[in-house]
Amino acid sequence: MSTQKEQRLDNFPSEVRELRDKMEGLLPDYVAALAKLCRMPEEFKRRFWVSHVQALVQKVEADYKNYEFETLKANLLGKMTETMVNFAWQAIKQQPMAHTSPLQACLSLYPTGRIQPGLLGDFSKQYGAILISVEKFEAIAQRLEDEIMRGEILPESEDEIPRLIYQVALEPPESLPDRQS
Repeated sequence: MSTQKEQRLDNFPSEVRELRDKMEGLLPDYVAALAKLCRMPEEFKRRFWVSHVQALVQKVEADYKNYEFETLKANLLGKMTETMVNFAWQAIKQQPMAHTSPLQACLSLYPTGRIQPGLLGDFSKQYGAILISVEKFEAIAQRLEDEIMRGEILPESEDEIPRLIYQVALEPPESLPDRQS
């Protein structure tokens, strides 16, 4: 016993038209789903590189925090030494020494792609180095992530990411603070 009902031959053209209309209604959704499926490998590749940028930012921030702690210790020891020297100068009725400015930690970006903590105002570093705050570094990294996700930039290796950060730092900043160097 068949579960299909038999159709009359004269109804066949109208049913074909109905089926065609249903198919045409499904076509835009099908094409959109195919386009999304085709973009998935490219999006995965972009997200892969963005994760590398984020890992670099975390590493640089950890190095910066350690360096900043050492800078604070040096500032404290310097202030203590300065105070003792001034007491000694005052004891022998001499003019106390002028107050020194505290050391300020920053990040140094090099054209070679090296990123390391440094001191603000230290110009003894390699030619072409950019001294920036950690906040500006984070903004530059976010800008690079956005450019990667839009497909404007696509790194070819992990070593290329620090050089791309340096290049983005050199671009005229629309939303970034002024560069110091």
